[in-house]
Amino acid sequence: MTKSKEYPVLQYLQNKILVPVDIEEQVDDEGNISYSYTLMKYDDTNTNRQRVNSETAFLDYLNQLKKEKLSAGFEVDGVLFDSDTTAELRYLQLATKFSDDPDYSVRWKASNNVWVTMDKTLFEEVITSFESHISNVYTWLDSSQN
Repeated sequence: MTKSKEYPVLQYLQNKILVPVDIEEQVDDEGNISYSYTLMKYDDTNTNRQRVNSETAFLDYLNQLKKEKLSAGFEVDGVLFDSDTTAELRYLQLATKFSDDPDYSVRWKASNNVWVTMDKTLFEEVITSFESHISNVYTWLDSSQN
């Protein structure tokens, strides 16, 4: 294995700067190039240096991105709806309302202070998009880890 001339971009992770060291380029039988490296963690003052396991740091980084993506919201007909855990609970409560009364409707505050009239038809679109959003985040996470 040869040392790479290109270095991965510095990543900010949990208020720490991670600097790649001991970078090695690996080429498989098909000519695909990958890199292995160890991340060196520096604190804000650059005085405390410690090596961290690059796989653990990468998984921590992916976990943080996953949380951000899960909470980023999703669009239905150009309207951004919330997708955080609070919104998920509200959608479950609303599902109960529609189960009890299919003709129920309510003024609903979507993201960015946009108000909509949530009826069963819109709710079904919102839930379908919400489930797709969550599925897409976990598909991304799975592909990022493998």
